[in-house]
Amino acid sequence: MIKLTKIFLFSIIIFYLGFISSKVFALEVTGSTTVIVGNTPIPTTITPDLRVSVNAAYVVVNNSKGPVTLSYNSPYTLSWGPVANASSCLLDGFYNAGINGGSVTWGGAVGWTNNSHDFILTCTALDGSTGSDTVNLNYPPTPKNISSSCNADGTVASMSWTYPSGYSLAYTRAQLISNSSYVLYNDNASGNVTGISITPNTDYRAWVHTRNTNGAYSNGVFTSIINCPAPSNPVCVAPQVLNTVTNICEDQKTCILPQILNNITNICENSRICATPQILNQVTNTCEDAKICIPPQALNSSINTCEDCVAPKVFDPKTKTCGDKKMFNFQES
Repeated sequence: MIKLTKIFLFSIIIFYLGFISSKVFALEVTGSTTVIVGNTPIPTTITPDLRVSVNAAYVVVNNSKGPVTLSYNSPYTLSWGPVANASSCLLDGFYNAGINGGSVTWGGAVGWTNNSHDFILTCTALDGSTGSDTVNLNYPPTPKNISSSCNADGTVASMSWTYPSGYSLAYTRAQLISNSSYVLYNDNASGNVTGISITPNTDYRAWVHTRNTNGAYSNGVFTSIINCPAPSNPVCVAPQVLNTVTNICEDQKTCILPQILNNITNICENSRICATPQILNQVTNTCEDAKICIPPQALNSSINTCEDCVAPKVFDPKTKTCGDKKMFNFQES
């Protein structure tokens, strides 16, 4: 009887130990990771670490966790270290980042929503467990209500805009379209209107970027093509003269001989040699047929114009020119 009892107790102990070994006990730890006692597969801890660096003209950051405000077209470098327990990693859902760490440099902000984008590095373990890390990049919003206007004589264009909420600084730019030379390049515009010195009847392009206090700027917003007309009858103030080709007042040019000034175009030109019977019009620097004047008007040969003689000059019917009275040896009756 005693022997049977010992055998029975021993059996009970073996059964109990088997029952204990068949059970699974789980202890919850940080996040969704669990530690399991037993043979059942358990979630694996995945902790990627994503960072960003920017080295641009106005924004410099290194290994930042973000968020980072950068300029619209600035390049940026995303980097990450080795990811323990991972079998694969994807950056932004498409870029194969690998599991041993790496970096990638991209540029611009095409496709971002509302001037902002979350870059997400997601890594996966063999058992399907995942972990991710996120870095936000953003750029200033664009200005609104861009417009331009011209002053009365067509020499100054004004460009105005409205800032987005929270901003009060801008970069302003304007170019001559024909050769892309800048006529305005301001990195620190603080108002919402700026003047641009221009040449009338000439095409220009102008645009504005919102900028923050660190210098990061938005995408540029352009005005329509600027072309300010010259006034129909400008009045020039000496020493300026009217260029009748462009209809613009200009400083009169000083020419070095043998060149002479073309008073129509305000350009220094080589003096022309005219074949008889043509004469040189020194105003336009052109060869013309001499005008036939009706007395008492006489020909001013320097400008090929018929003019009245101005005292003390008198008209000489013999030469049909104006000259001093005594030179003609007139006999008065």
